[in-house]
Amino acid sequence: MKLPLRASHFLGPCVALLLAIVATGTAHADDVSSAQRRAALEYLNAAASGSAQALTFAIHPDELERLRASLVARLREENRAGDNTLRSRLFGPVVSLNDVERMTPATFFQALARGRLAVGGRRPYEEVKGLTAVRDGKSLVHVVVKGVQPKDRGTTEVVELVSLLPYGKDWKAAIPGDIEAQVEDLVA
Repeated sequence: MKLPLRASHFLGPCVALLLAIVATGTAHADDVSSAQRRAALEYLNAAASGSAQALTFAIHPDELERLRASLVARLREENRAGDNTLRSRLFGPVVSLNDVERMTPATFFQALARGRLAVGGRRPYEEVKGLTAVRDGKSLVHVVVKGVQPKDRGTTEVVELVSLLPYGKDWKAAIPGDIEAQVEDLVA
């Protein structure tokens, strides 16, 4: 059935308007700010260094405390049950529960990373170009960046994903999912 000429003139613009309305209702990604690019670069280069200390300084302090608090609570439960398997697995048989409890979030993460976590193995970058930032909840933002390697390492730009949390006017990395998964593996 062919619509009269007048109705068909309105059909095209109506479809375009409907598509525009539907498109505005979908999820929206933001641009990556310069502070987010700096935080992503700091994290990626810390991970590339393989240094537990560098990685500790690139991760948000609240994330380090969250990890420490949850693991110390498990270690206390284990200790009450008269066991030390998890503590030995995470820190070695010589480290006591009192030693673990005295660790700051930063020293706790460094001790855990040095002994049991596979950190490093990433490429160092000279700079990162922001592609997009996607909000996940109230404060977590996942940024997708394109890492530019140093000139002597080649011209390939590598796409990376870094999860960030606000840190004052700046940003710091959240504990990456691969590290959280390694910790879960050790606990299991």
